[in-house]
Amino acid sequence: MLQKAIKWDKNQKIFKIKLNQKIHIYKKYYIFTFNKHTPNMKKIYLLLLIIVYTNLLSAQNVGYYNGTDGLSGIQLKAALHEKIKNHTSFSYDRAKEILLHSDADPNIPGNVILIYTGRSADGSDYGTGANQLNREHVWAKSHGDFGTTQPTGTDCHNLRPIDMSVNTTRSNKDFDNCPTGTQDAEATECYYTSDAWEPRDAVKGDVARIIFYMATRYEGENGEVDLEPADYVNTYPNPLHGKLSTLLAWNIADPPDSFEIRRNNEIFKWQKNRNPFIDNPEFANLIWNGASPSPIVFDSIYIYPQYPKPTDTIKIYAKIHSTNYPISANINWGTSYYSLQNTLTTNENNNIFVGKINPQTANSNIYFKITANDGINSHTSIIYKIFIPDVYNGGIIKIYDIQGQTTQSPYNGQYVTTSGIVTANFGDGYFLQDGQGEWNGIYVYDKERNPTIGDSIVIRGLVTEFYDLTEIKNISNYYFCSGNNAIPKAVTIPTNSVTEPYESVLVKVNGAICTNTNAGYDTWKVNDGSGECNIKNSELYSFTPELDSSYTIRGIVNFDYGEYKIYLTSYFDINKATFDINNVSALNSTTVNILFTNEVEPISSQDINNYSINGGISILSASRNQYQKRLVSLTVSNLSTGYYTLTVNNVKDTNGVALTNKSFDFYYDNTNINKNLYKKLNIYPNPVNNFLKIECNNINDIKKINVYNVMGEKVFINKHYNNNIITINTTPLLKGIYFINIQTNNEILYNSFIKY
Repeated sequence: MLQKAIKWDKNQKIFKIKLNQKIHIYKKYYIFTFNKHTPNMKKIYLLLLIIVYTNLLSAQNVGYYNGTDGLSGIQLKAALHEKIKNHTSFSYDRAKEILLHSDADPNIPGNVILIYTGRSADGSDYGTGANQLNREHVWAKSHGDFGTTQPTGTDCHNLRPIDMSVNTTRSNKDFDNCPTGTQDAEATECYYTSDAWEPRDAVKGDVARIIFYMATRYEGENGEVDLEPADYVNTYPNPLHGKLSTLLAWNIADPPDSFEIRRNNEIFKWQKNRNPFIDNPEFANLIWNGASPSPIVFDSIYIYPQYPKPTDTIKIYAKIHSTNYPISANINWGTSYYSLQNTLTTNENNNIFVGKINPQTANSNIYFKITANDGINSHTSIIYKIFIPDVYNGGIIKIYDIQGQTTQSPYNGQYVTTSGIVTANFGDGYFLQDGQGEWNGIYVYDKERNPTIGDSIVIRGLVTEFYDLTEIKNISNYYFCSGNNAIPKAVTIPTNSVTEPYESVLVKVNGAICTNTNAGYDTWKVNDGSGECNIKNSELYSFTPELDSSYTIRGIVNFDYGEYKIYLTSYFDINKATFDINNVSALNSTTVNILFTNEVEPISSQDINNYSINGGISILSASRNQYQKRLVSLTVSNLSTGYYTLTVNNVKDTNGVALTNKSFDFYYDNTNINKNLYKKLNIYPNPVNNFLKIECNNINDIKKINVYNVMGEKVFINKHYNNNIITINTTPLLKGIYFINIQTNNEILYNSFIKY
């Protein structure tokens, strides 16, 4: 029975297992057995052998920098930008907690190391006192005026703990050597002038690599500031920071130490992006110092299996090429980042080099780097890390069953083991879903771990009701199964349905009008017509709404202060509706075309009661184009030459956003031509790809041929006349709808066609 229910999909590399008419999809390496239903609990227990990680990856994933080798200058900078942009952004206040981990004093729990003095201080002692802590923006926030707003002003790669008094002295000065500068009274290894700050030798490289990171991470996208290094000082208030030549020298003189490497790893756990210049300081010389990349290029480095278990032989692959041949490659590996004592020679096939590491002990770390030689040049990769997982073999209770379809979980007060995909992470806890829609989400209170959205994990913890929010806490076991999984799709619901069944579930509301911009506790309210719901500005993303504006909002339903709220998780969770009329044009005296900015839904857009034209013009019919769903054609009573105003009311786009009493002026020029002169062209083929044929009986009388796109713009295309057939070359046109208008001495000919 079970064998017949399992089907291997070779294209997607997944098993599809049919259970009770539902399809469940799992990774290839899962092994499944099934117990019987337990009648009194109505559960299905799934016993599975899962490849799991019992700790988080704390170094860059294998292949993190694939695609950057062999590049230099702006190409390398752009490639690195793509790797590190769109990181998980936390609030400025949450940065204190992150710095407590990233800048921790390894010898004194709870303390942090201050960047310019080097002293150890209480990591929670933030304040305005001279020796209290502040968050130093190494790239001064006034250089580009980004303040403490997310993501630029809260990026922890740029923030370091500092004395308040030292922070005041450093101010927003550029960085440079200050041989005749003043020694700081407290940070005695630092010197400064009126326009420059020289940090202590032990962190000069740290400072340089932070400036390089900021200039690479922030390139002016998504409303962010475009930051660039400058080879001079006095750059304030421009989005520049200097002095580049000095920073490049510091980068070489002070390479990354264990503190800086660990700091990069810790911030990676939270923000999910790295400082590339700590992983490979040579990136800076390749981008800004004119260095040439090695002729030997690692096109890609990867391992198989991607998540090896203790019984697996680990295969390390490297695609390598060079202008010189032959190429040889060795793999150095070990169980410590600083001691790669084992050496593997590789086998080569079509420039793909393979080395094998025998099965390793569960819960162990493997570090490796690859060195290639072409007889003239030698090139070494960065050090990558592999974690060998433990194996979990036990029962899984579905989140749906833990929620129990009731206010109180039937497992309240009990320890359970469950699994799911991480849909959001707020630093002190995260949300899991193992399905889409009602009752399929749960909150996990866990300050010790920072999983990534898309991680598949197994956890064991205590089910509790925290002020009526069902959650799991006291996590005793945590297993990482796989990463980069597709998260459950946000289910679209009315605003009045943000209630218990959707607790901890990813949802979306459309056409939600802001009814209250400040409902207290960083909350605002929206209503799509079904009833109000609360939107919560969270630690991850804060948005300032406009009253009466319409939004599409995606987020996690959470419960706090006695109310259900949609928590925002990122910049991408909210979009202000920009639904509007793009253009209105009269194709002829009885046809008016309306081009909307968004696709419109069919019912409201084809309701003639939602349109009106002044001057006594009647709307006879409305038709949404089946191909261009932004376009609606109105059949109207006869237009005369003159200006008209079209008013649209209650037409909705496909997201449910409605236009309310929106007016648009248009002009129609009849030029005293009798409407009987309008004749429809015979055109073919339609739709057309390359050449459109038009039959015209009076080809010699043609005065003008106009072709318009849906924006009302004239489109220039080549045409050819032959035996009363006009041939139009549509090859250069983009896909879409076009309108033809031909004027002769005696008549006006018109039609439309679709280019596919």
